[in-house]
Amino acid sequence: MKSVNPLLLMAGVAMLAAACGGQPPLETAATPSPTQTASAGTVPPVEVPVTPVPSADPVAVEWDGGRITLSQIDNILGPRMAQIIEYASGTARLEEILAAERRKTLDVLLENYLLIQEANARHLSVTPARQDELVRGFRGRYETAEEYENALRQAGQSEAGLTQILSNIELGRLCIEDEQKKIKESITPEAMREFYDQHTEEYCTQPGYSKVNWVVIQAGEKRTLEEAESVARRLHAEVKEKLAGLIGDVTAQRKVLQEYAKEYSDDFSGKYNYGYLFLYHKDPWWSQYTQAFRDQVMKCEVGDLSEVVPVLENRFGFFLVFEKALSVVQPFESEPIQSILPNLMLKLRMDDWRENLKKKYNVKLDEAVLKRPRSVPSTPLQP
Repeated sequence: MKSVNPLLLMAGVAMLAAACGGQPPLETAATPSPTQTASAGTVPPVEVPVTPVPSADPVAVEWDGGRITLSQIDNILGPRMAQIIEYASGTARLEEILAAERRKTLDVLLENYLLIQEANARHLSVTPARQDELVRGFRGRYETAEEYENALRQAGQSEAGLTQILSNIELGRLCIEDEQKKIKESITPEAMREFYDQHTEEYCTQPGYSKVNWVVIQAGEKRTLEEAESVARRLHAEVKEKLAGLIGDVTAQRKVLQEYAKEYSDDFSGKYNYGYLFLYHKDPWWSQYTQAFRDQVMKCEVGDLSEVVPVLENRFGFFLVFEKALSVVQPFESEPIQSILPNLMLKLRMDDWRENLKKKYNVKLDEAVLKRPRSVPSTPLQP
């Protein structure tokens, strides 16, 4: 039977990572846990044990209330860390690859820590009845009581520890729901209108686009920039002459550009799809092209052959437009805007809230620590 990893003990903060079903094993991580001082009906605030940190186990991030060390991150990554090192060993990018993988784990750890800390600051709690429900639900994922108890033993956990972990997950969820409720109450028709007026172009405008076939000539080892421009102009003259007798027949015009793109273009699109290019008239990709190229795209209509212009660094080119659409502003009163704006505003404000939690608790991240060689395993701290 296929098994999954639904429970990862992350610094006393846990997250369920349910995947494809089956019997979920419990896995522990070498991370600190909340103290077990729960009074009836509540879960205590998260307390991260403050102990001397050896130089071999540097602190990756700290905040008002706790910290996460490098070994704690590496222990959670576990076998994945060995795979990363084997894959990237000997490459100049090893540090960056290690840092990226560690950062993903760290981000999850930190957010869960902060959510629980904020939940306690808001006096949110998990009732004993809800705790029992959570444990029963988790226990129900095993076919027998023996399988469940074996999983606890293999993880070095007790049912009390599991209860604390599941309660912490629930606390984080309650904190998110509490903030979402506040934000939803603030999204009034007036607030939506103000947001629309401030972000019409950014979020409420369908961008224009152009579909073209282009020919790109690149400077490099084979030719200088001046030579690249000269080749592009020669090809442009040949194409222009062939298009002269095809005015009004865009399909036939395209075939000419497609043939030249496949034969002469230095851009990968030439050989793979006959120089086809789909261009939205806005970022994130629009600004990578030169202003001269963008001006030609906006100026040319369907069936127009552009001038020869620099398109990217060390590249000259020209193109034929075969489809074009202008940007369209969605009216505030339209059904799409009225249905999209509340969810969009909620997402953006929740993103801001998460960032503000980092400021509230004075999070300090040491990026350099994440690039260090694999840390010395720390001693697991059990709940």
